[in-house]
Amino acid sequence: MNFLQKINPAWFLAGAAFFLPIKPAPVNLFLVLAVIFALINNQSRSHILGLCERSELLPLWLLLAFLALTYFFSTNDSQTYLEFISKYGRLALIPILAAVLIDVDSRILLGKGFLAGVAVILALSYAIWLGVDPAYFGAKATDMYAIPSNPTVYKSHITHNFFLVAAIYLWVICFNKAQTIQGKALYALLLL
Repeated sequence: MNFLQKINPAWFLAGAAFFLPIKPAPVNLFLVLAVIFALINNQSRSHILGLCERSELLPLWLLLAFLALTYFFSTNDSQTYLEFISKYGRLALIPILAAVLIDVDSRILLGKGFLAGVAVILALSYAIWLGVDPAYFGAKATDMYAIPSNPTVYKSHITHNFFLVAAIYLWVICFNKAQTIQGKALYALLLL
């Protein structure tokens, strides 16, 4: 096995998870890298082939085939189709990403990446609430957000605050599993 085949694609998924609540461009870059290395990695590739053979994924393959066929509809225009496929074509990533996440350690790494990203955003939001200029963090204050009265610096606070809800759920699990007082205190602080 060469060096490239040994690279764990879960590292890139953790990077994508870290940037998920922050900016879409790094998420897309890390997803591309995760897919590339999932296809290079022997273990992930064998898991992908195993998932492709599973009968419960047949509806996914039928949906993807239907989405591909919609290109030939007479009412279709290619620009609209490209926007449509860029949104729903990501369903094709399910077997690739699921194959990477079969391993428990990979799922834990992904969760840690996501929670670290949310913790950074949470810290930045509290800093803005305390009066620190958001420009120091690369965030732009507007009339709606990144201001002390509404300090969130999520990429779009209206539609993406659910990331915080998912993080709270995971932090509750981490709090319950923490073995030390320091660990419990850290997760209690994040929950507050």
